[in-house]
This record gives sequence, C-alpha cells and structure tokens, in this order.
Amino acid sequence: MIETIISNNCAGAAIMHDLGMEFKTPTVNLQILPEQFPRFCKYLEHYITADLMPCTDLSETHADYLKTMFGGIPSLPLGLIDDILIVFQHYDSFEQAKQKWNERRIRVDYKNIGYIFHARGIEYKASAEQFLALDISNKLCLTQNFGIRGSIAFEGEGFSNYHGKLLITQVYDFRGWVTKH
Repeated sequence: MIETIISNNCAGAAIMHDLGMEFKTPTVNLQILPEQFPRFCKYLEHYITADLMPCTDLSETHADYLKTMFGGIPSLPLGLIDDILIVFQHYDSFEQAKQKWNERRIRVDYKNIGYIFHARGIEYKASAEQFLALDISNKLCLTQNFGIRGSIAFEGEGFSNYHGKLLITQVYDFRGWVTKH
C-alpha cells in the first residue's frame, strides 16, 4: 500500500486528504516546477534530506519557468533545495513553509511511495515524458488537455471545486491505485 505520495503540486495532497491519509510527504501545498519534477523524483532521497533554503535571488532559468507557470514572478514564498525551486503558494512565509517541510519530510516511507505528476498544459509535454521514462515504480502522470502514452488524460479544468476543495478523486480511482501497491 502506498503510504507517501510525492507530487509536483496540490494534487497529491488533495488525494491524500480525500482518502484520509496522513501527510507522510513534504510535497503538500506547494508547486515543484514541472521542468524540475522528474529530477526531483529521480534523486528523491537527496532532495528530501538536503537543506531547504529561502530563494532570494532567482536564476534566469527559474524566472522563465515561473513566468510560464504563473504568467510572471509570483509574490509567494520561494525555496531552493540545491537546484530545485519550490513555490509555497499556500503558506504565509518561507519560515512557515520550511517548518512544515521539515516536519513532514521525516515521515516519508521510502518503501511505499507513489509519484504523481500533474502536467497542466501541452507546454509540459516534454517534462511529462521525462517523468514517465523514469525507472521508478508507482507513478501516475495526469495530463490536462493533452495526452501522451502512459498518462491519464483529462479535459477542462479536471478538478471540480466544491466549497474550495479540490475533488481530484473524481478524475481517477486513486483509492485503487493507493491500495494495490
């Protein structure tokens, strides 16, 4: 059974919440840039155990990634783990985000991990293909408004919004995925 879900965005946390799972992952309430998520997964233990630092000076590459994703540089807490930029869109400060990251990273169950990559547009097709090519088990790639071999493709927004709650479990049988592994 999957105990830890590593996800590039809030999809993983929404699934864990809907299934009543404990947050045994630091990837809650954040965005890991789609271009960087395959590398994050490939070297997961390194990135989970490395220090999370505040990002005070964006590289040109990271700035370009943010502009693609958000249409500009968001005024949100940003963190760096080595070369991986993390956007903490549901936290008030970097300090709050770091405290939750550190609290949850020690809960990761490395023997029972599932990986979810949510690619929200065709501009992330290459990243989705890199993710699907990784030699890791228990991975799902959700593609929105496009499909590639091995992904779960859906159209439109993909999430129903009910009183502010993401209902991603309507897109796929995540309970079956979590329990079969």
